Amino acid sequence: MGKRYLDGHKGKKFETAYRMTTKDGGHVHILCRAEAVEFDERDKPTRVVGTHMDITRERELDQMKSEFISTAAHELRTPLTTVLGFAELLLNKEEYGVTDPRRQQELLETIVHKAERLETIISELLDLSRIQAGHAISLNMAKVDICRLLEQVVAEYRGVTSAYRFQESYPAERMEIVADENKIEQVMENLLSNAIKFSPKGSTIKIVGGVEKERYNVQVKDEGRGMTAEQVERVFDKFYRADASDTAKEGLGLGMSIAREIVEAHGGEIHVKSAPGCGTSITFTLPLTTRETAR
Repeated sequence: MGKRYLDGHKGKKFETAYRMTTKDGGHVHILCRAEAVEFDERDKPTRVVGTHMDITRERELDQMKSEFISTAAHELRTPLTTVLGFAELLLNKEEYGVTDPRRQQELLETIVHKAERLETIISELLDLSRIQAGHAISLNMAKVDICRLLEQVVAEYRGVTSAYRFQESYPAERMEIVADENKIEQVMENLLSNAIKFSPKGSTIKIVGGVEKERYNVQVKDEGRGMTAEQVERVFDKFYRADASDTAKEGLGLGMSIAREIVEAHGGEIHVKSAPGCGTSITFTLPLTTRETAR
């Protein structure tokens, strides 16, 4: 990767970056070696001081951030291009021959859908900005019928896609918890959208809710291609996308990271279980609050 020389007051320092593979050939580490040669007053070398640092993670973060910037620009441009293009068609409908009311309605619905996508992207970027600045996720806590909320979110997805089967299971007894309804809805939308993205059409997505050890557990399980152990380990990393290829599904690689921040801000936990070819199961827990103690 090259060598850089820097002249110092009493000597010269050079840094070299190189790759090292573990004995089993599994992991490649990027190491940085810095060495300084000291000279005496007669300009003769007296000693060499060297250090080694593993900068693998730093290089990975730099690459992820670069990919994130590129992805963010693409994700913003795609829906914006549709919004601008379809809006121009409607503004000049006579010129472009868009006079059929049904066609106009279709264009308007597409504009709204793409605008909602833009809103989601911007919300994720704002959440990331707050997190990076060290601020906790802002919560508007109130009593929430958690089963009704889950049913509502799933119903919305069931209404917009018939390519997947949604199977729900909740306790017969209704239960209220204290939470930020919009934020929990954001978590569920992220989990369901991921399940749809990475599952084959015609498969079943299971949503299970239940009480266990003073917590309300929510599980979203799909029949998708699953993830490797390495992907599971990194799934909550900011900017990380399991599929970063040119044909990857849309997304900034922020959804799961923000979902964890939201769940943990509620005092809960979120876990992922997955294996290649066996689908993915994501479970998050929220503390229970009785009606008497809820505010």
